[in-house]
Amino acid sequence: MRLPAVFRWSAALRWLVILAALALAYLSLRECRQIADAVVGQREPLVEVARRLSDRLVGIRAARGDELLVAEIDSVLEVRQTDTRREFWTGISLGTSEAVVRAPVRYRYQIRLGDGWELLRSGEVLVVVAPPVLPVQPPAIDTAGLELHAANGWARFNAGELRDRVLRDLTGEAAARAGTPAYLEAAREPARAAVGRFARDWIAPRGATVPSLVVVRFRGESLPDLTAVERATIPRSRP
Repeated sequence: MRLPAVFRWSAALRWLVILAALALAYLSLRECRQIADAVVGQREPLVEVARRLSDRLVGIRAARGDELLVAEIDSVLEVRQTDTRREFWTGISLGTSEAVVRAPVRYRYQIRLGDGWELLRSGEVLVVVAPPVLPVQPPAIDTAGLELHAANGWARFNAGELRDRVLRDLTGEAAARAGTPAYLEAAREPARAAVGRFARDWIAPRGATVPSLVVVRFRGESLPDLTAVERATIPRSRP
């Protein structure tokens, strides 16, 4: 039996009243919560953090044992890469994606004690001809200070892939920079001072008169003019 229209409208009205009451109750509860948060301070959300560490040894080997650390350089390496695409038929630009990675890097430099030395002594002057300064590879990248930025072009969606590619190349970029003439030149004078201290404390014979002046030259550099020179060599050891 079909109900009269007045009864059908009455039932619909009751449901509308119920829904309105529920909405009003929700808004009232939310307002009360906001007031309470403002009084007692914003509550911190509940966060559950889990961390699991594991490592797997893939190789153990002896070092050469003749590396003398002589200089360190701290730098911030920035690698920026962009990727621009155009529509094939019209040449319309589809946008440029960009990824930028910045990381603190510590470059270390060493000399090989077994690469052969030459000692020249003239009175109170000792000239030490040391092996060349070499970068320690790979450089130390401080991931705690890593900064990442990635942005998609207007019709591109590859910023994440571009960022991952730059991150994979970061160690290689730092290693290549460590051996550039600019960085080697920057490390040379601190290395010269370190080799001078090493020569004064360890190379000068024990019990003999320690020279008043120790001059350090790296292999290939010009030597000072000396008279009545006494020469000694520390031959190159086998690798």
